[in-house]
Amino acid sequence: MRKDKLVVLFGAGSLGKLAFFALKERGINANYFCDNDSKKQHKLYCRVPVIPPNELAKISRDAHVFICNNYMDAVSDFLEQ
Repeated sequence: MRKDKLVVLFGAGSLGKLAFFALKERGINANYFCDNDSKKQHKLYCRVPVIPPNELAKISRDAHVFICNNYMDAVSDFLEQ
């Protein structure tokens, strides 16, 4: 994985936290969490900003996005748009 690209974890919950620490252990830092829950957006989770999905496209189309929730099909469809 190229370290010059942004890393986004889609899902600011327990799976996202697990991915965050697994990546961190390998020297890879997450730049953002992304979550559909408006109560989590524009806050920090694991000291990382949580953005809403509509801001994801504004960041970078080349970002590494890890889906960290149980809604993989819905998130995959959204990301393909």
